[in-house]
Amino acid sequence: MPDREWNKFPTLRQVRDIIISGLAIIIGWKILDANFALDFGVLSLTDVLALLLGFFAIALSALFFFKTTETSNKFYDNSYRFTKEISEILGRIEAGFGERLRHLDEGYSGLQQRLDRIPIPFDFESAEGEIEKEEKEVEKLQSERNELLARLAERAELHENEKKDFFERLEEKEQELDSARQEVSVLR
Repeated sequence: MPDREWNKFPTLRQVRDIIISGLAIIIGWKILDANFALDFGVLSLTDVLALLLGFFAIALSALFFFKTTETSNKFYDNSYRFTKEISEILGRIEAGFGERLRHLDEGYSGLQQRLDRIPIPFDFESAEGEIEKEEKEVEKLQSERNELLARLAERAELHENEKKDFFERLEEKEQELDSARQEVSVLR
């Protein structure tokens, strides 16, 4: 019941609209009722030049406003597209690294399973050769990753300090990923 009582009163927006409409009607009536007389014989050359200069200044400021608005819109549009493209590139890079790291993890888990099945007389030389081969593959993948990241940083036109921060954050995340994988392998 109290809600219905409040609906009887006009809202602030309605009151504002009524006041603005009233003022517009009064100003319009005064303009129509006014007596305007233009006497071009009284205008001097300086008055005409001042009037033309005023119109020129108004046109120049309007042109400046529209051009700056257009330039600003282009800037924000380009910034949006740039960040969108960079995020897509980083997503693809992350997916590629995730896939390669998953393959490495599967390879290591397969190697561990093979080592668990090996009988006690174990050929350490072949195991060391396989370990060296895996380490070379890891180094190769790391160098490929570093090359991709360097190319990405060049394409993104990052400043030197931004590149350094990016690589530091990436290194931290890789260390966190390695420690998480070690914990998973320990739990296995």
